[in-house]
Amino acid sequence: MRNSLNKNTLKKSLCFTSALVSATLPLKHLQADNFTFTDISPAIEKLNTIPENSWIKLNTNQFQEVWTPPDQIPNPPPEGTVKGNPGRIIGAWSSMAWDSKRGDLIFYGGGHANYTGNDVYRWRASTLRWERASLPSAIKFTPLDHDPWGGVFTSVFGVDDAPVSAHTYDNSEYLPIVDRFVTFGGAAYGSGPFRRPDLASNSSILSGPYFWDPSKGDPNKVGGATGSQVNPAKYPQVTGGNMWQNRDNILNSNINGKLLSSVVEGATAYTSEGGKDVLYIQAGTSLFKYTVNDLSDPSQDAYELVGTASDTFSGQGAGAYSPDHNLFIRMAARTKDFNLWLLDEPGKNNKNINFVPQVVGGVFDFQKLGNYGMDYDPVRQRFILWGGDYDVWELLPPSDVKNNPSEWTLNLLTDENDPIAPSLEGLETSFEGVLGKWKYSKELDAFLGVVDPVKGDVWAYKPDNWQLAAVQYDSYNKNLYIYDVVVNNNHYKAVLKLQNNLFVLRGVGETKARLESPAYYDSKTGLLSISKALVNGHIYQATLKKENNTYAFKLLSVNDLGKRCCILN
Repeated sequence: MRNSLNKNTLKKSLCFTSALVSATLPLKHLQADNFTFTDISPAIEKLNTIPENSWIKLNTNQFQEVWTPPDQIPNPPPEGTVKGNPGRIIGAWSSMAWDSKRGDLIFYGGGHANYTGNDVYRWRASTLRWERASLPSAIKFTPLDHDPWGGVFTSVFGVDDAPVSAHTYDNSEYLPIVDRFVTFGGAAYGSGPFRRPDLASNSSILSGPYFWDPSKGDPNKVGGATGSQVNPAKYPQVTGGNMWQNRDNILNSNINGKLLSSVVEGATAYTSEGGKDVLYIQAGTSLFKYTVNDLSDPSQDAYELVGTASDTFSGQGAGAYSPDHNLFIRMAARTKDFNLWLLDEPGKNNKNINFVPQVVGGVFDFQKLGNYGMDYDPVRQRFILWGGDYDVWELLPPSDVKNNPSEWTLNLLTDENDPIAPSLEGLETSFEGVLGKWKYSKELDAFLGVVDPVKGDVWAYKPDNWQLAAVQYDSYNKNLYIYDVVVNNNHYKAVLKLQNNLFVLRGVGETKARLESPAYYDSKTGLLSISKALVNGHIYQATLKKENNTYAFKLLSVNDLGKRCCILN
């Protein structure tokens, strides 16, 4: 039985589960007292109401309800084109990121000839509601005679204050270790890649990527510094959130003559390696690996060239990474194919493998391949594709990926007769592809997709063999959230909050738990061993293991516990 506990999420958290033996309040009555925690149970409870392999809409308000007011959206400079509206952040060749620490989908986009604003939005699984996370910056244009685009559009305070808006294709991700949203852009407002004016050459040089700090998100603050907001004379109360950081190290990607010079139609995928955030970035004919070594020092960000292309492909398309197979894969719209890179031997001689999968169930329209989103399902070890309507597709690798690329298979998973399912009806003129707006959430064990640029409907696809983790740790707020625990045949939920080095079980009297020695999580066996935990003055040892699709809390050494024990569903 595969263990669905993720060691990065849970290795610090489950050691305090022994506090649950004193729980006395039923699931629906427990309150968390007066502190904030990331409680994504509203989304989980909705997922609980539907069968596996089906859809449910999660949002309870509409995206358009939280848009920046029109007079706080930047007008284009004389050299600019359209002003647009925030709907283009979703509608115009865009992506999103899943903030796993807060249970949020983060959106930044617009750009090129669609929308001037760099405002940020998020949809929250904790409330099921959309909210604005920043107001947009005013923008300016710096004319440059020798620049290919004739000049550079930037925030009014410059390129280091905040990025301009951009088509993001599949180039937005969340970095959970450093707790930042990252964008490499794509087609920035009025031009191509993110660039910095270079007055000495009367031209421009590449810049970016940009980090955005979710902890600073505020609907009434501009994303950059105070004074960078639109119309500061009319809105003097708007202050700067200083939410953005320009890492400004993209030129360090120049390796063996290969430079990450443009991510137009590019694709990215996240993983973690050695306790560090890692992105695989595919653009042009190259595949790069980007590692964040030190949040406080952008110069330590590392770029590696891990693959190049010999089989020709082109066009927009989403990408994904499989840690189980150690490969990156992306789709390509114009050539209507898939391209993968095996990463066991990375470098300039690591060439792409081009293939078209066998369709073994359903009818797949390869003419629309570039419109699909794709992400990896680590629980079931498969890639999942979505094109914006009710169809969900499963892409499965052959046993020998390197030598048998023609044996990849594509299979339809969903039933078009599902009465509740997403649809592209009415969106035909504004739809530019799902691209990066399709993300797997391990916290929900579900896929989330968004395509409607006005309503912002957030659709969740619940896969077969749904394996929701019963206990999850929010390292940002330092809360342990228990979604469902069975104690003596009664169901409970609870929150543990870190206070003065104690994890306090709120809402269940004076129960307190403290870790007296470290817990150890063995990812190979799926066992989490707690060598010593103090609960209400009593010391416990325990081991947590997946058995028969439940998490059994096995007590190995107990004082004053009697016959009570816990099973985490």
